[in-house]
Amino acid sequence: MVTLCCLGLVPAIAPRAIGQPAATPDPGVVVVRIGDGVPERAKAGLEEALRAQLAALPVTVVVGHNRPAPASEAERLVEGHALQQEHGAVLVYWIGRPRTDRWAVYAWDTRSEHMVPRAVSIEQGAEQAAIEAVAVIARNAVAAVLASPPAPSEVAEDPVPPPIPAPGPKTPASATTAPAATLEPSTPESASQPATSGNAPGPQANPPEVPPTTPVARRDPTPIDLWVALGYRGQNVGDDLPWDNGLALMVAWRAPSGLLLGAEFAGHPPADVGGAATFNIIRFPLAGFIGYRLWADPAYVAVSAAVLLDIQHHSTPPQADLTPEDADTAVRYGLAPGFRMELPMVADGGFFVALDMAIFLNNFKYITIGSRDTVVILDLHPVSARFTTGIWLGI
Repeated sequence: MVTLCCLGLVPAIAPRAIGQPAATPDPGVVVVRIGDGVPERAKAGLEEALRAQLAALPVTVVVGHNRPAPASEAERLVEGHALQQEHGAVLVYWIGRPRTDRWAVYAWDTRSEHMVPRAVSIEQGAEQAAIEAVAVIARNAVAAVLASPPAPSEVAEDPVPPPIPAPGPKTPASATTAPAATLEPSTPESASQPATSGNAPGPQANPPEVPPTTPVARRDPTPIDLWVALGYRGQNVGDDLPWDNGLALMVAWRAPSGLLLGAEFAGHPPADVGGAATFNIIRFPLAGFIGYRLWADPAYVAVSAAVLLDIQHHSTPPQADLTPEDADTAVRYGLAPGFRMELPMVADGGFFVALDMAIFLNNFKYITIGSRDTVVILDLHPVSARFTTGIWLGI
């Protein structure tokens, strides 16, 4: 769902000055600036939607891309005046993206110099709906500008009345003749009073009607995005290995609905375990996971469930009183529910923190068998907490 917030953009339609046609607004130029903060995949859809919505209005649309959106109102006014001089624009429309979850929209009426901001929120997977909302806001803004009376500077100060015919009997005005009041110069008092003709309605009774536009078939937004993350991984493995450090890589397909389907790989460097009988253990955990990711201002949150394969390779290093044993490999498997929070720092990327709990179904111990007794060198925990933090990127 797309939520429209900030100020409304429907100025009151004042009565048109006498002498101005009410049903045929003057054509003009609408200049649209799409900022470089808008994703490339959305720019083409925005331009297509804007042109489709404005096609029913008597305006010429000029679209510009890849220019930074003005950061302040003063900068927008400076750029707006320049575009007005260059194109003769009646409305300047800026579209920017100061945050990943919303677009900032500004509409400036060049005649009244009235600036109105809007914010269009983008729900997860609803980018096409946001594009339509931005285009509809532009259509309403242009229709309101065309329906409003021109600024006082645009009305002739001394309108010249039509030639007065030679004296003679006056011909009564027919039903199709405009009222005589429409031939006189307009004044503020006359513009604010309704028409008194019995047949002709007042100027406010017939505002320009915007014909409905037929929805245009558009390209669907990217159905699946690639989510990639790289970070530090720490895990509580056992009593003699309370914290094992490593590097984790995660890749997932992200559907518009928020569904995640991905895999992860982690590598842990050799760790020395044991006392008199020391050995090395190297771990390579693999996992496939499914989850759900959604926007919870100001961050993304995700929950997941994973299937784990904890591949462990151990070997005994050379020692003075111990013969090295052959290297061996063992695999533990289990499940891991998890939670992750992602804080956006750029348009499609930022930092993340994740915590999950590995539950192993075939737990075992590393032991040494001596002549008199059996010694446990490493007792692996059947339930192990895992902590991961790093950076993520949406592609």
